[in-house]
This record gives sequence, C-alpha cells and structure tokens, in this order.
Amino acid sequence: MTRQVVLAKMKQNRSERGSSGVRERSSYLPEGPRLLVTCLLSIFATVLVLMVIAGLDFDPASDEANLVVLLFPVIISAYLGGWLSGLAALMAAAAGSAYILLAPANSMHIASGDHLAEWIVVCAAGGLTVLLTEAIRRHRNRYRSLFDHMVNGYAYCRMIFRDGKPVDLVYVETNPAFEKLTGLKNVVGRRVSEVLPGLTETNPELFELYGKVASTGQPETLETYIAPIDVWLHLSVYSHRRGYFTVIFNNITEQKKSAESLIASEQEMRSLFAAMSDVIFVLDRDGAYVRIAPTSPNNLYRPSEELIGRKVHDVLPAADADAILDNIRKALRRQETVICEYELKIGGRSVWFEGRISPLTESTVFWIARDISEQKSLEKQFLRAQRLESMGRLAGGVAHDLNNILSPILIGAPMIRDRIQDPDLQGLLTDMESSARRGASVIRQLLTFSRGVEGDFAPVCLAVLLREHIRMVRETFPKNITIRATMPDESLHVRGNLTQIHQMLLNLCVNARDAMPEGGEITISVEDIDVDYELAAAQPEAAIGPHVRLRVQDTGHGIPADIIDHIFDPFFTTKDLDTGTGLGLSTVIGILRSHHGFIQVASSPGEGTTFDIYLPRSAGAAEESHEPDMHEPVRGHGECVLLVDDERTVRRVTRRLLERNGYRIVEAANGEEALAAYTANESRIHMVVTDLAMPRMNGYDLIREIRRRNTAIPIVTMSGESSSLTPVDFDTSTISIRLSKPCTETDLLKALQAKPA
Repeated sequence: MTRQVVLAKMKQNRSERGSSGVRERSSYLPEGPRLLVTCLLSIFATVLVLMVIAGLDFDPASDEANLVVLLFPVIISAYLGGWLSGLAALMAAAAGSAYILLAPANSMHIASGDHLAEWIVVCAAGGLTVLLTEAIRRHRNRYRSLFDHMVNGYAYCRMIFRDGKPVDLVYVETNPAFEKLTGLKNVVGRRVSEVLPGLTETNPELFELYGKVASTGQPETLETYIAPIDVWLHLSVYSHRRGYFTVIFNNITEQKKSAESLIASEQEMRSLFAAMSDVIFVLDRDGAYVRIAPTSPNNLYRPSEELIGRKVHDVLPAADADAILDNIRKALRRQETVICEYELKIGGRSVWFEGRISPLTESTVFWIARDISEQKSLEKQFLRAQRLESMGRLAGGVAHDLNNILSPILIGAPMIRDRIQDPDLQGLLTDMESSARRGASVIRQLLTFSRGVEGDFAPVCLAVLLREHIRMVRETFPKNITIRATMPDESLHVRGNLTQIHQMLLNLCVNARDAMPEGGEITISVEDIDVDYELAAAQPEAAIGPHVRLRVQDTGHGIPADIIDHIFDPFFTTKDLDTGTGLGLSTVIGILRSHHGFIQVASSPGEGTTFDIYLPRSAGAAEESHEPDMHEPVRGHGECVLLVDDERTVRRVTRRLLERNGYRIVEAANGEEALAAYTANESRIHMVVTDLAMPRMNGYDLIREIRRRNTAIPIVTMSGESSSLTPVDFDTSTISIRLSKPCTETDLLKALQAKPA
C-alpha cells in the first residue's frame, strides 16, 4: 500500500469520527482483531523492553528501569487504541511497577529471569484492561448514536412532589427527536411549568401517570392530546430510579386526524345509508345475509338483527327466495350485474323492488334494492291512460260511423209520421225514433269519453248546483237510500259547463245507488283544497294549484281489487245487460278531461267506495244562464242551400227535409265538388250546410275557400267530429253554427233560421 493511499485513508477515518467527541485513531483492521493486536503488541513491547534492560544490565529497581517499563506500553496502547486505552495501560503498568518496587530488596534480577512471570502477568493485565475498556467505549458510542438518531422522542425527568402529589417535573436529558416532535427547545434543566405553562390544567392525567411511574416503577402507556402544543402523543413511561422516570413517545397527530376523519366518514356514510330509501345487502352464494347497511325498518322484510346469518329461504316465501337465489348465482356465474324486479309483502302492504346484484367476491354479492312501488303505480296509471286513449280512439271512430247511420233515421222519421195515419204504424215509428235517440245518447257518451265534451264554460256556483242535484236525487232514488250532503260556501266556484258537471255527479250517484240494492247511505261533500306536488305526481292528469274536491261516498259492497282498474273502461260493467251500458264512469272521465280535472277512487270489498273529483277552482262569480229559444222553426222561402256530405243516405234524407220545408238544394259529395258547385252557383246560393270529415277536400278547407270569396254567407257544420279535432290554424269564427250528428229535424231548421253571429 503506497504512502499516499495510507494518508488518504487516515484522513478519511478522521472525518468519520463519532458524534460523542471521543478521539479515535485510524485503523485498517476490524474492531475485534484490532483490539487483540493492540493487546499483543503491548505485551510484546513490554517483554522486549525488559529484555533490553536485562541485556544492558540495568538495575531493575532503578528509576530509569521503572520509567521505561511504565511508559512504553502506555505509549503503544495510546497510539493503537486511543487515550482511554493508554490510560488503562498506564494504570496497569503503575500497578505492576508498584508490585516490583515493593518486592524484597535485591531479590529481583531480570537477567536471571527471576520474577519474569510476574512482569509478563502485569503486562498481560494491562493489555486485557485495554481490551475491556475499548469494548466498553464502543458499546457506549453505539448507544449514544442510537440515542441521538432514534425517531422516537426521549426525555429523562425528575418528578417534583408536593404533599405526596406530583405537581411538576424537571427535564434532565432529552434527545434531538424530542425537539423535532414537540417543537420545544432548550428544555434541559427547566421545569415543565416554565416550558409549557398551563399543562397541569389541560393535562392533569399526565402528572398522575408520571407520578405513579416515578413512585412505583410500574411501566405505563398513554395516548393523549397536548393542548399547549396542539399534538397527539403516544407515551411509554418507565422508571429505574425512584423519583425519576423516562418517557419515550411518538407524535401520532396525523394518525389521530386520519382516524377521526375515518370515523367521521363512516358516520357520514351510515347517516347517508340511513337516509337512503335503497336497501343494501351483502349475501353469499347460498343466499345467507352477511351484512345489511343501516336503513328504514319499513324497507326490510324483517329487522336486520333477525336476518344476519340466515338464508333467504328461512325468511321469504319459497317462490321469492328461489328467484333471489337464482339471481345471486347468475351474477356470480357471469361476473356481471344482474337487474331484477320483485314484489314483497312488508307490514301488510305490497312493495315492489328493483334489485341490482353485483359480484363482490368469488362467493358474495352486493345487492342494492330500490323501492319502485310509486314508479309501478305510475306505470300502471300510464298504461291505463294509454288503454283508455286507445279505446277512446276506437270509440270515436265507431261513433262517427254510427252518427251517419242514425242521422237519416232521426231526420226522416218526422217526415214519415206526417204521411201515415195508421196509429199502429205511427206507434211503431215512434218506437223506432226513440231507439235511434237512445243510440244517439250512447254515441254522445262515447264521444264524451273519447274526446271530452263541448259547450259553453262559465263560473259555476257549486252550492247552487249541489242543492239542485240533491233535490233531484232525493226525489228519484229509492227511499231506503239516505242522502247526506255537506253544503259548500256560496263563494266556491269552478269554471265549467253546469249541465256536464251535473251529469258527472248524477253518474257517480247512480253508480253508488246500484252498489246498494238493499239500501245504504250516500254522502256528498265539497272541499276547497290545494293540489301539491306529491298529489300531482301521483296523477298524470293533475296540475298543482287550487282545486275543489267533490266527494261521493257510499256504503255499498265495494269494488274488488281485480276489477278496480277497469271500472272507467267503456262498456265495462258488473251489472246485468238490461240495467247498465258500462258508459257511466267513462263519461265522467270524458267530462273531467275537458274540465282539466282528475278523479281518484278508493274501495274495499264490504267497506263501500269513495270517488274524489278534483276540479280547478275559479275566482269569478256565476254567470246568468239563458234559456234556449223554444219556438217552432219557420219554413224557408225558397233560399238555396249548398248541401255537402260524403254519406249518400244523409244527403238524400237531409235534401228531402229541406225541400219539404221550402228550401232549394245544390248537392255535393265532397269538398272539391262543393267548391265547383259554389263557383257555378255563387250568385244564387244563400247558405252552406257541410260535413267536416270528407275525402279529397275536408270541410275546413272548403270553408276557407268559400270565406275567401264571401265573408257574409252563413255556414252550418253538421258533423260527428268533436271541436277538439279542429285544426290549430283554423279560424272557428268562420263557422256560423255547429250541429252534432245525429241531429233532429228541428235542430237543423233552427240552425238555418238563426242569424249569423
């Protein structure tokens, strides 16, 4: 090894001295072998010196010999092992020299070898002392390094007692981590009451713990919050001397914050789960309940504590349990979410759930059950509304054709009656006309159901309407039926058609009467009510706002649950064929539709039925009604009428009626023919009678073309169509008078004689 390398190595070793400040010699050997070599060299050097002295015939008792024996191993040990090793060798050599000097005079002669063994023992003792002292120093350095570099805080303290109670403490020693973890500096020799004023008030448990350990020596641990320095500490306290204690601690503030955050998050999740209407389960592949999230008891088939650990087959009906287990295994087999719907009886009520089953582990699933009962109810109402709408379209189409069939009968019957004198034939004709009128009434009810009703709307005083209605019902209903009514305030109004509202109430009362063949009680009441969001959401036809509720309640046999959804269907009836048409309640639906109202029904077999009608409230006062003009129609005076209808039978009968009553007729089968006829005879045509639903050109387009040429000519429409089907862009004021098929001879003649508005 070159000199430069050796010097560099020595310089590096000096720079790596320990933090204890003890001077260390450089060494090229590991610690154990180096100490052994130091000891052997000390012994060898001592023996060598003794041999030299003997060869020089030194006097062993002389001061020079003793000085050489004393200093030589000291110098060697100090150089190789440091000043502590040299001091140990000095002590050993001094002891050996004292032994030699105190030996009997002139009894030692080194040259002859006397007492050489004693000299060797003394030198060996010096070397051994060097070895042990160096080992102790090394261990002390290790512990000092651990003390200075440990991540835990360390404090050695003296406890101060007053009257046997711990009142303060003094810091005797701390490590660097103490300052890092607490932020406290220069605390050694100071009292804690000086370093952290108020600690005795904020943390009295600390002094109790420290005093107990310092008095008993029993180790203790504690987690506590130190308010003055805003930290959480985990303390381990022990004592090896009465009145003193050692505390080793960790700063666990972050762990505590994390734990508190976790607890808060868990509590938040529990509150969230409790507030949710969804029910969350964890089930295994055999259908056993593993966990249930907190939820409302109303959402569970049984309480949570009764379900955990049990299988679905233990708590649910077999069919429901089989379906649930099948979905669990399907989700585990496919390793994907399975969605299903199922119905359970909970607390006496039927509850529909949507279940989302997702794999959680290889043998468990995460099941989220959502109450969809309200959604199912809305779907049911929507399907019923669709069904009624479809039936309404069908009924409207049938009614239009039936109108064209009945119109010739109702118009032609009076003309035939004037020509026959036989009483039997006239009676037969009257029966035929009556049947046709009854058919026309059924058609009007069909149209009311399918399209609503038409007529003038005005504020209707419900108190006036109810008094008249109750009077009529009490006069016509059987005496074994009691009528009770709660009269509303005179200021309560709805906007509607008086006749139609009366018809609606009458239909409901007749329905109640027929439900009580042995007698009973009908209660009619009126209440001012505001329809809120919840009620409106449950009824597709409802609107939020002020309403009036008309309630008709009976004590009859009630409506079975399996048919209650069909009672508003046209022609649906539970009565005998000769006592009911099945159009009474469907007519109520049609009237309500045109009045922007809705209806609710509640019924149980044997407990009667309640119908609640909701109509928008009106603030206006009732308008005076005008009695219709009942005078007989006057014959025409040769006026020319353009008659337009695609039904040949209707045209022929209507033409004969008008010609018989003094009118001249120009006939057309559709709009295009009518427009051509009007163009050819414009100067002599006084009025137009036209159907609306016709092929090629309908009545609306025909009226537009005629109005472009003549704005003053009277135009009468005679159609089975409802005005609700009028095109949006059509000006209804261009129609002078509307007639609904089937109409009578009197209705048509009065319309022709009316003055245009």
